[in-house]
Amino acid sequence: MGQEQTIENLGETSGRRGPGMGPEQPGTPTYRSRDYSGGARPLNAEELVAKYREEVLNMGCIFKKKWRNKKTGEMVEGDTLWIKYYRFGKPYFESTHSAREAVAKKLLRLREGEISKGEIPGIHFDKIYFDDLAKDYLTDYLINGKKSIRDARRNVRNLGKSLEGRG
Repeated sequence: MGQEQTIENLGETSGRRGPGMGPEQPGTPTYRSRDYSGGARPLNAEELVAKYREEVLNMGCIFKKKWRNKKTGEMVEGDTLWIKYYRFGKPYFESTHSAREAVAKKLLRLREGEISKGEIPGIHFDKIYFDDLAKDYLTDYLINGKKSIRDARRNVRNLGKSLEGRG
């Protein structure tokens, strides 16, 4: 069959080369490192794998919001860090309410973990009991002086009977 992809043979196929298969092809784009003082250099295989892992495994990013000052016209950067993550391909933005990068990283990892578990990020459902709901429902009717308080009491009583024994 085919060769197993390793760092040594990254970008190669079984003996044949086609468009986009490596830097030997003229006009083929190569990833280049930005942190090289002598100019851009091609990334080695380990750097390429690390870049790929960073792009694929990290579903979000941390940033500071920027806007144009209406009076002076210059760009202003906020102090608060924001996170951006994706759920079902849709981007979500959330403030970290902090200027510390460690807090932002922790929140981003938490949201990514919630998404990977299939949970809705940032929404935590607490357990609520029927008695609490019924009490609040009847209190609302009393406070607002609704005329149908009798009907509300009857509804709560009947619903309570049907939910009895469930838990």
